Amino acid sequence: QQPGQETSVADTTATITCGFSTRCESHISVHWYRQYPGQQPTFLLQRGDQGDGEDTLPSGHISVSREPNKRVSRLTIFRQRLTDSAVYYCALRLDSQ
Repeated sequence: QQPGQETSVADTTATITCGFSTRCESHISVHWYRQYPGQQPTFLLQRGDQGDGEDTLPSGHISVSREPNKRVSRLTIFRQRLTDSAVYYCALRLDSQ
């Protein structure tokens, strides 16, 4: 994963893209984490390889989408707030078949 930096304005939408490559063609899930300064990363959402689509936190504030054929996952933060200032990570997981 290449480190990146995103600077945004409050009440706007920001999208963070995670591109990946792997030899596995299926059964990959992408997990997203958020880390505030001085704290451990906390799990946000995951998206498997069930096809195009998205998963959203119950608040509707953050969603994750996945494009399996393009090997890309995107985390979108709607109506950004100051509390969204953090480091975000994506991680791949090989799921059992």
